[in-house]
Amino acid sequence: IEGLACSKAAQHLTADDRVQGDQLIQAGRQAVLTGAVAQMIAADIRFHEFIYQLSGNPLIASTMATHLSYTQWVMGEVLVKDQQPRDIWDQHEQIWLAIRQGQSDLAHQRATQHLVQACEFMIQRLGQTGALAEPSTG
Repeated sequence: IEGLACSKAAQHLTADDRVQGDQLIQAGRQAVLTGAVAQMIAADIRFHEFIYQLSGNPLIASTMATHLSYTQWVMGEVLVKDQQPRDIWDQHEQIWLAIRQGQSDLAHQRATQHLVQACEFMIQRLGQTGALAEPSTG
């Protein structure tokens, strides 16, 4: 769904959208500099929701809402327990540049790569922090 959203967003972009997308990338990078977990998560969610809006398909945002809620929790666990949070904004910027340039296929490809890498990273970090450990039955 994320790849589809990025692909469609690349087809529906206006000049105002380009400005807003650029601002979201900068806001995300700024959030990372603050080190505030809540700000980093909020910036990430705003970026993805913006893409869903740009796709022109209202079902994408509603479909992804549940996934974003879960993603917020997982991201919080990773960022709170990881000493050096991984900066995903280089990947976001690459996705955004493909969208901004109207390259639908490339935007789809980059979004898919981003999600696969992010999932692998979060699973790895959660495993290291013990957040994925089964609760004891005591």
